[in-house]
Amino acid sequence: MPRTLSDIGVVSGWPATVVDTYGDLLRMDGFISPDYGEEMRLVTRRFNVPLRVSEAILDMLIFGLGLLAIEPDPHGVFRLRSVSPLSGSLLWDDATNGPVAGYRRSGVNSDGVYREVLYLQGEVIVISKDSTDMGTVRSVERFDVPGGGFPMFRLRNRLRTSHWSGQSEITPAVRYLTDAAARTLENMEYNSEFYASPQRWATGASPEDFGYDPEGMTEFDRVEMGWRTSIGKMLVINGDEDDPKQPSVGQFASSPPTPFIEQVRAYSQLIASESKIPAQYFGFMTENPPSGDSIRVWKEQLIRASEIKTELMNPDLLELARVLVQVSDLDQDVDIEDLVDGLEVDWRDPATASKAADADWALKLLTSGVLAPDSEVLLKNLHFSAADRLQIEQENRSKRLSQLAKVLEASSTEEQSPEDTPTKSPEDSAPSPRQKASEDAKEAR
Repeated sequence: MPRTLSDIGVVSGWPATVVDTYGDLLRMDGFISPDYGEEMRLVTRRFNVPLRVSEAILDMLIFGLGLLAIEPDPHGVFRLRSVSPLSGSLLWDDATNGPVAGYRRSGVNSDGVYREVLYLQGEVIVISKDSTDMGTVRSVERFDVPGGGFPMFRLRNRLRTSHWSGQSEITPAVRYLTDAAARTLENMEYNSEFYASPQRWATGASPEDFGYDPEGMTEFDRVEMGWRTSIGKMLVINGDEDDPKQPSVGQFASSPPTPFIEQVRAYSQLIASESKIPAQYFGFMTENPPSGDSIRVWKEQLIRASEIKTELMNPDLLELARVLVQVSDLDQDVDIEDLVDGLEVDWRDPATASKAADADWALKLLTSGVLAPDSEVLLKNLHFSAADRLQIEQENRSKRLSQLAKVLEASSTEEQSPEDTPTKSPEDSAPSPRQKASEDAKEAR
């Protein structure tokens, strides 16, 4: 190979495709509570829970373990942050199935100071050190965690009894297939160079005609001379005086890159089987676009794997919600224990939504009376986001109030004055249905 091709740097992005595909499906909207929905929405927005959890999920998919921590900022206000497994760790006690201690080291700031944070049960210790003075301790601060909860949490991927701390989605099989595909792509790059400059041959000529000197040339010089000969624009050789047809020059036909492409396609199918991700995600598309049902069939294993991952993360995320509620400044009338007992994690549906099928499903449930038009279950299964569901709820509430105001206005105009009202018998003293509806509307208002 020439020196220009020795460091071509062929890479394959298949591991990133595996991680990003699962990361796009594992989307969390926050925490929900049947009786304290507004309070949990405030907690979710204050600590920016969806973003921090999304960052930890990406670490979980890459390293097998994602870390989240609640710690005070420089102003002493507790914040939620994701902790990279490359700069932090969590010590876990398998006997008690609980955390013992956590640690995180930050980067060096503009003042040459870095922080080491120690997470303990009900306490966070922040140590500031000088990076330019052999790690001299500048300050040590201790912060009590309200409620006495543990301020560090873990998210684990692909749990096994032999890998209780989680496994990466970039498995040994994924790494091998990625290396094999990169090696095949590199061979295809070399083939393209030969295809652009095919190998030539000549008869009736000697190597010396091309500047070949076996005695005074190194191996590298001989290879370089061969490349200069093969990619030259013009090859001039003196003919034989006795044979005017000599020398004769020709070239070999170059092969197309089709075998290499087919080999990479085979690797993509193998990595699709290993990662449960459709082979189309790895760069090989069909000519005809698939239908919605075909997409669901392709993604069936991927959706099931995503749902299993959310089930594994739910216990740790609910423990995170418990501590977040305790460190939040909620109303004094809120019963913390009652709020925590009814908490659930609000995940987006990883399945590909078919709007026509979902609309038909919703219409059948509405006409049968199983669900109401403003049901939260109905809106979630129609794949509305949390923000959209909140806006729909507010619009429906405003619409109901407007209708109630119209009923009150109509009932007030139909009331007669006392002097025009005829004398009624005791039997007629009972309120009419319209009057009863008006009184109910006034009471509701």
